[in-house]
Amino acid sequence: MWRAIRTGILCASFVVALPAISFAGKPIDPPTPAPIPEQILKAKTVFISNWGSTVDPTNDVPIDLPYNEFYGYMQSWGKYELKPAPAEADLVVEIRFEAPISIYDRQSYERPALRLVIVDPKTHTVLWAFTQSISAWESGPRKNFDNAMLALVDQLRIKVGAPSLKPEPQPDTKMHLF
Repeated sequence: MWRAIRTGILCASFVVALPAISFAGKPIDPPTPAPIPEQILKAKTVFISNWGSTVDPTNDVPIDLPYNEFYGYMQSWGKYELKPAPAEADLVVEIRFEAPISIYDRQSYERPALRLVIVDPKTHTVLWAFTQSISAWESGPRKNFDNAMLALVDQLRIKVGAPSLKPEPQPDTKMHLF
């Protein structure tokens, strides 16, 4: 009886592994990019929502900093007219500063991040979301926060076809002997 069970398990394992074996060695084409929701691409007006924070306000980053800094970036970009009410806008863009707890090796760690969510104000459907981790939180909260905010704004700019905020690398014009 055990021999029949072992044989059945072996056969089932082979059948499950067969598709993986048959495709091994064949390159897999990358998927075709899915479309970006047209509301995001056609939007002219935006309401920016302060979605709040899950981070302890006693740290070095003031609680309204994510909202204020993101609002400033959006205002200086000039792509969207910023509206004072969601009903007047084509999109609602929610900014949040969060620090979910991660557990690693039986210890818990805060993983600070900025989260940006784009919502259709008519249907309340989330159209897109971006998350940008804030690295090395302990070594310089404000500098790392600013770098993460810039990267988050850059993700949004690139998604809508705008140029990146990051400076293009300059070619090295120095003469190298080796």
